[in-house]
Amino acid sequence: MQKPPMASMLYAIEISSFSRDTIFSNQYMAYGTLSEGLKRTLSELFAVNTSSKQEVSMTRENRKHETGMGLNILSSLHPVFRTHTDSGIQAFYDNKAHTTHFEDLTDKYSKSLLNFLFKHQVKTDFTYRYRREKNTLAS
Repeated sequence: MQKPPMASMLYAIEISSFSRDTIFSNQYMAYGTLSEGLKRTLSELFAVNTSSKQEVSMTRENRKHETGMGLNILSSLHPVFRTHTDSGIQAFYDNKAHTTHFEDLTDKYSKSLLNFLFKHQVKTDFTYRYRREKNTLAS
């Protein structure tokens, strides 16, 4: 979306009997551990984000068939980092599910850089395992 929501939340209406955990990754911490040089380089880049990546489009295709409604492919440019409106702290805003490449970079260079970032963003030091229960809200 051109203007994405400020936040997202996970509300557990039903809980699977085989998986109750969700792992969150703190993107403020992930950003904070980057070198200053890499932060500067990435701050000048814009990432292309789309709903058409296979991992995302499969769930969208499933919803399309379930509801009988067509779903438009969404695509837009976003900075690699996002600044929290109250604290001013920066966090990563790219993600493996939606980010396809960087504007003005070759596909090969984009892929290499994104693979590095995607691995960095989910390091164990930045993650938290949340155990969902029925009617719980995680934000």
